[in-house]
Amino acid sequence: MKRAILLLLCIFMVFTVSCKKSKEPEEEFIADEKYAKATGAAYLSDLFSGNYEDAYNEYPHDEAMENAVDANAYEEIFDGLYSQQGDFKAFRGTQTKTEGEYTIFTSGVIFEKGELNANVVFDSKGDIAGINFSEFTFDRESSERLGDEELNEIAKGYLRDLLEERYEDAYNNYDHNDQMTEMVNPDEYRNIFEELKETAGQFIEFNGNDSSQKGIYSIVTMGVLFEKQNYNMNVSFDENRDIAGLNFSLYTFGEKVLPEGTREMDVEFGLQEWKLTGKITLPEADGVYPALVLVHGSGPNNMNETVGLNEPFKDIAYKLAQKGIAVLRYDKRTFTYGEKIAELKDFTVYDETIEDAAEAVKFVHGLDYVEKDRIFVLGHSLGGYLMPRIAEVTPEADGYIMASGIYSSLAEIVPYQIDYLNKLDGIVTDEEKKLLEDTEAVVDKMLNPDAINENEIVFGAYKAYWEDLSQYDPIELAGNIEKPAYVFQGDRDYQVPVKEYDAIFKALNGRKNFTFKLYPGLNHLLVYGEDKPTPQEYYSKGEVYEPLLEDLIGFMKGGN
Repeated sequence: MKRAILLLLCIFMVFTVSCKKSKEPEEEFIADEKYAKATGAAYLSDLFSGNYEDAYNEYPHDEAMENAVDANAYEEIFDGLYSQQGDFKAFRGTQTKTEGEYTIFTSGVIFEKGELNANVVFDSKGDIAGINFSEFTFDRESSERLGDEELNEIAKGYLRDLLEERYEDAYNNYDHNDQMTEMVNPDEYRNIFEELKETAGQFIEFNGNDSSQKGIYSIVTMGVLFEKQNYNMNVSFDENRDIAGLNFSLYTFGEKVLPEGTREMDVEFGLQEWKLTGKITLPEADGVYPALVLVHGSGPNNMNETVGLNEPFKDIAYKLAQKGIAVLRYDKRTFTYGEKIAELKDFTVYDETIEDAAEAVKFVHGLDYVEKDRIFVLGHSLGGYLMPRIAEVTPEADGYIMASGIYSSLAEIVPYQIDYLNKLDGIVTDEEKKLLEDTEAVVDKMLNPDAINENEIVFGAYKAYWEDLSQYDPIELAGNIEKPAYVFQGDRDYQVPVKEYDAIFKALNGRKNFTFKLYPGLNHLLVYGEDKPTPQEYYSKGEVYEPLLEDLIGFMKGGN
């Protein structure tokens, strides 16, 4: 269990690498109609969503198809298709049939100007052997017998029965497809939702909904508010409008009611190839305000920097907006483009964090409700570690805040974290000793990247990432910062030990533009506690420490 927690929470992870769908079938595998239907629907969904790289790389093609197409060829084919038929609108109806050695999955496709059948051909091994288009053969009217509004009502009623513990009704009163009928029953629903309530608390109400299409499936997403943690609940319907799936995901519909005296706007900014979405939280009244840009820690963080049940960036945004400061938070590049980034061997922390932080500051500087000479940047964890480099590329910023940062190197922190978690229960097993030994061997590569092979991934990143960091001395570079800087840490932070704070304090405490503070009782997420810090406390709802937030406000409004 400790190992599982470690893999989830260690701060050095760069991004998640998705599992490829490429199939290595066993010799006895023979593709059947069920396989063709599921794979064909997902493949067409990627193509019609413009995910040409995924359509080529994540589905097995036979040799002839591999030679005939690639991602660019797919794009050319579909650009030509759209020029004739207009924009893609929806899938309507499916059919799967076997002809000799081949199985053909067909889906009706509705375009702006017309409709066609899209036919995906699979060989007996399950490899895609062809794709073509033919005359539309499905009953468009009957396939549209339930629209989004009707599906939304069905999904809402189904979820309400589950959330209000009417598990028999949820199972018996709504049509499930064959797979769902086999997978769930009233008792299984009970187990799932009782476990959910232990984590999220009691159901409060629905807040927001959305509809989307994924292959042959129509997906209704409902925002659900609970006492402790909100979720999106996604109900999938197949082409017959039977319930084909249910899952939970990150809540995306915003707060039912923002804190008193605040307002919030959705924004988009950044480089054309890496556009990012986020929110600006503002005081409710019109005016011109100081601004704070929030820069995440390691990993594919969302705009709230959600860890377990905690959302430190949202806490900061709400509190500071109530006190007269505009706050920008945004989804990190590795959160938005994780699969694409996982293939980039030249990816570094500049691409992961620094470049987008610079774009965020530039974006905020251009807003007419922001004081041009009162823009600050707060970097948490990895963001704090990289703040000296961020300062170099953000001339529009007027001050820098380093929260829970590392000032030695990422590599040196990894063994410390593992050793700490190994000893939490007072017992270090042979397996845990082996884990630490293996980690120390990998850390040697992080510190000496010449030992990393070109195609080798070390703690989530290729060689270029560690080459870049091996030359970085954050304390030395921080000495070049001439604008006001605020450095702080909590003394209950088990992910970044206090010695990291001590190191930068010792080096730069004499500088008049630097302010330092060590907060008793704060963990890595800036939440106050008194017990020995553990990963489990991240799964208890907490909020960023109020006195810390007041100090941030004072620093920004009063300067250094």
